[in-house]
Amino acid sequence: MNYRTDSEYNYYDRVFESEINLAIQLTEESYEKMLYKDVLKYGFFQLQIARDNYRELCSESEQMNLNLIKRFIEV
Repeated sequence: MNYRTDSEYNYYDRVFESEINLAIQLTEESYEKMLYKDVLKYGFFQLQIARDNYRELCSESEQMNLNLIKRFIEV
């Protein structure tokens, strides 16, 4: 699969980035409250769903952004 490497984000890129940021925030809040079931829910499952949606949307119109994919992997 080919990836875009430009720094300008399109609509799908911004949505995916927001989903990553939201998952990070919710995971941190759940850790602080010791809600480990929610940690797994937000920190793993919601991120996987966001990635799958991003991949599906980009396959219809254009390529995924490599910088966002790297960020997803690092998170």
